Amino acid sequence: MTANIAESKPKQTPLPDVGDIIFFLMMYIMLFLRPSFVFGDGSTGWHIFTGKMILESANHAIPTTDFMTYGIHAGKPWVAYEWLSDLVMATLVQLGGMNLLAVFVSGAIALLFLLLYERCRQEGSHFVTALVITVLGALTSSIHWLARPHLFTFFGVYIFATILEDRYRDRIKGVRFFLPLALFMLIWANAHPGFIVGFAMIGLYLVCSIINFTIFSDAQTRALSSAKIRDNAIALAITGVATLANPYGIKLYSYLSHYLKTSQAILAATQEYLSPNFHSDFAPVCLALLFGIFAFSLTASLKRLSMPRFLLCLVFAFLALTAVRHMPLFVIVVLPAIAQLFSSVKPITTINLGESAPEPVPATWWQNLVAKLKEVGEGFAENEAICQMHLVPILTILVFSLASIFGHGNFLLGSLASDFDTDGLPGQKMLSYITEKERSGELKPDAGLNYDNWGGFLRLRLYDREHPLNSRVFIDDRADFYGDKYYQDYAVVSQALPGYQNVLDKNKINWIIFPANSRLGAILKGSPDWTLAQKDAASYLLVRKTAL
Repeated sequence: MTANIAESKPKQTPLPDVGDIIFFLMMYIMLFLRPSFVFGDGSTGWHIFTGKMILESANHAIPTTDFMTYGIHAGKPWVAYEWLSDLVMATLVQLGGMNLLAVFVSGAIALLFLLLYERCRQEGSHFVTALVITVLGALTSSIHWLARPHLFTFFGVYIFATILEDRYRDRIKGVRFFLPLALFMLIWANAHPGFIVGFAMIGLYLVCSIINFTIFSDAQTRALSSAKIRDNAIALAITGVATLANPYGIKLYSYLSHYLKTSQAILAATQEYLSPNFHSDFAPVCLALLFGIFAFSLTASLKRLSMPRFLLCLVFAFLALTAVRHMPLFVIVVLPAIAQLFSSVKPITTINLGESAPEPVPATWWQNLVAKLKEVGEGFAENEAICQMHLVPILTILVFSLASIFGHGNFLLGSLASDFDTDGLPGQKMLSYITEKERSGELKPDAGLNYDNWGGFLRLRLYDREHPLNSRVFIDDRADFYGDKYYQDYAVVSQALPGYQNVLDKNKINWIIFPANSRLGAILKGSPDWTLAQKDAASYLLVRKTAL
């Protein structure tokens, strides 16, 4: 019996499959063609800095008070609910610099789309269909490929959507259902507040199971639905318990609730929470194409999605339309759904030309094309089945990681040199100037105003153990921490609205570092009370001529 089983399994080969090629190409693009792509957001800085403070603190304590700012917020209680993400990022930077962090972030994103491609193939779709929608999904989600904690939510949505759907379709039970959800929720709750989405997803499958139990009368369907109700309820309970294993316990929920209630105005003005711009941005155009493909697949397929999978796609479609940061989440849930639908498409055997041709005309060209694609797909599936060793992704991560750690960043492919985007952030010359002037006392550390998205970057890059207070900032983009009033004052200044000078005077601001193309920078540059002390491609450093 054992011999028969062994003989039935195809012998594996180290050759790559399509998913491996997708993985490698995505990593190549992010590491070599666009080496600053994942570091295009300055907020990555405060995540790395928080992790750095955890590593350097006694007993690696999780922070409970603010250490980023000066003034009224210095020492204020703060819940670092993404501490695990921050710690991982800082550890990677400590081991192999920004290159190693870029390798792992790029690898994580590439792995996600490898998994999505494999899932599409498991759903029965043709490899061409799986490839096309995976590439389109990658282009759609690229708008949020950043070295930030939300990567954990990407994987959380994928794992929960996959596990819940498999249980609903009776593919898995018991430990194979409960354990992945509980273990990942344990990580997710300490890495990103998006773990709340996991509860909503379980709840959706629970409600659909209850509906099935209610509306169907046959004993078998009711028994299956009853088992799903029980398992989803248990999953909801154990994942809820898992989230309490965080440094703040139940207080984490009250903090997140307070944040959502009090920061709506801030979120409404934050770019990543705005709706997609379908007029000029490329990623939203890809999103629109995905919408169209999904709608077509619903009408063309012989199969039907399960009720919760269909509703899940609709919910995440709505979220994607309300905020660009949710576009990748829609991609994650919709690609396998499209693949499932396209696994069995209604055949087109005739073309009816209307009254002028009452007899249907055979669509031979279409039939031939479909038959050829099916034949190629079947042969390809046999070859792909023996290419599941995934050595290409493993070796790619291993080689690039070792190169980052040991400092050998030159490859035949190019130079491994990932860092913050110098086109959108202050350059090294600007940072050195600020450091020098703060040490000399010409720039008082507690009298500067910075662009909010640069706050974490400046805190990280200006940090000096001998002068730890010098790099504290006026603000960063932790919207949950500062509150609406503080952000409103900042918004008045950043947009140079009426009253901005009063805000500057009230906070005793004597120097400002802001984007070179900002309205505030342009106005102060021409003001007789301010002087342009330093500039680079991204930033202006403006100093008040008569200090307050």
